[in-house]
Amino acid sequence: MSDSAPLIKPKREEPEFDIHYGADVNDIEEIEGAINEDPSSLNEPEKLTGKTALAITAADGNFLALHFLLEEHRADPWIADKKQRLPLDYARAIGHQACRELLLQHMYPDLDSDTGSPDVVPLFPVR
Repeated sequence: MSDSAPLIKPKREEPEFDIHYGADVNDIEEIEGAINEDPSSLNEPEKLTGKTALAITAADGNFLALHFLLEEHRADPWIADKKQRLPLDYARAIGHQACRELLLQHMYPDLDSDTGSPDVVPLFPVR
């Protein structure tokens, strides 16, 4: 190869799995594959909206994927999207009680559900 020959970079291959797609369609295998491929994808926001996989599952009411992300992989429920909305905001907006309660359990682990109400939480909680 001569010194003047241009360097050709190999094409970057797209990942086989997409965590945001998996979150949207409630596909645990897709989510797991994406995390195994790239562990940093767990809390990585998508480019267009800034939603994490957790926010997408909450917005769609995909309880199985939400549970998997929180319980198995400890996704961060405190990451806001580009509109400064948390996954909890989306779960509340669609009225999905089970998603809302699971998010609250992870956001406020010390909240006593017997004496307190999950709706009585600070509007702008301190992390």
